[in-house]
Amino acid sequence: MNYKKVTSDEERVTKNIFKVFSLSLVPRSSSLPSCRSILVLALSLAMTGCGFHLRGQVELPESLQAIYIKGGMPDSPMRNILRQKLISSGVEVVQQQQAATATLVIIKDETTRREVSLNAAGQPNEYELKYQLSYQLLDQASNTLIPAQSLSQLRTYQYDPNQVLAKEEEERQLKTKMALSAVNQMLRQISTRLRKREQAQSKPDRLAPDKPTQ
Repeated sequence: MNYKKVTSDEERVTKNIFKVFSLSLVPRSSSLPSCRSILVLALSLAMTGCGFHLRGQVELPESLQAIYIKGGMPDSPMRNILRQKLISSGVEVVQQQQAATATLVIIKDETTRREVSLNAAGQPNEYELKYQLSYQLLDQASNTLIPAQSLSQLRTYQYDPNQVLAKEEEERQLKTKMALSAVNQMLRQISTRLRKREQAQSKPDRLAPDKPTQ
């Protein structure tokens, strides 16, 4: 069984970093055409030496070549991230369930916030964000491939009433990061469980009694 790869976000980020540095640090009028490539190579070696490595890629079976995403908020960060990851890996995200080889049901896609500590004036000093993602996977005939699974992510951040806009942006970025982590974890779970399922189905039934000869 061949598996499709879900591309890593770090690879895209790395390429953007190289592009920014090469465009900003090398003059446009430079007479040395090789300077840019030399700079990129130097940055690559430096990042490797500092322990920066791309994450391993998640592999999905070809049986998930066309997925229908059911449930969840249509414009949620998680749904957008999930869709992008599936498309970038060569998986078609279809608009009709009848056209799908599998249906990914989003049971829960929710972020909650609670106060962790208060300052002397009784105002929030720290918040905790909790993101919860629950899902299940169905085959083309709506049979259960993976029963309902639940994932959660926790993040905390300091709050400052004098920097409301900055803190709102920090919260938004944290929500996106939590959704990204949850999607990566979900895809790894799907890959692992389906691989085990396929391996179990491919094994011969050794406990079955031999058929009597006639």
